[in-house]
Amino acid sequence: MLTSILVSAMMIVTSKLVKVTRTLVIWLKGGQMPLKNTLKIQRAKLGINQGELGRMAEVSRQTISSIERGEYNPSIVLVLKLSRIFQVSVEELFSYDEESEHE
Repeated sequence: MLTSILVSAMMIVTSKLVKVTRTLVIWLKGGQMPLKNTLKIQRAKLGINQGELGRMAEVSRQTISSIERGEYNPSIVLVLKLSRIFQVSVEELFSYDEESEHE
């Protein structure tokens, strides 16, 4: 009985430690939290390329490319612009993936 309680407690502590470590790694890498997006899918639906989307959103093609690859998290203003361009909710365009290893 005592062994199973200790094992359960160790599992809980280990789980918390993994989450804290993951957050620390993200923070040390510049504070970027992993965002998944559907920009490429939405662009395909509209039949536009990265450069065209960049012009519509008033950012560079490179910015759009970086967002699609998950290397750059856009500002809330840009997220709202993109949502409006695609006429979808922010949640349809971006999702936060807490479990993703952003390494």
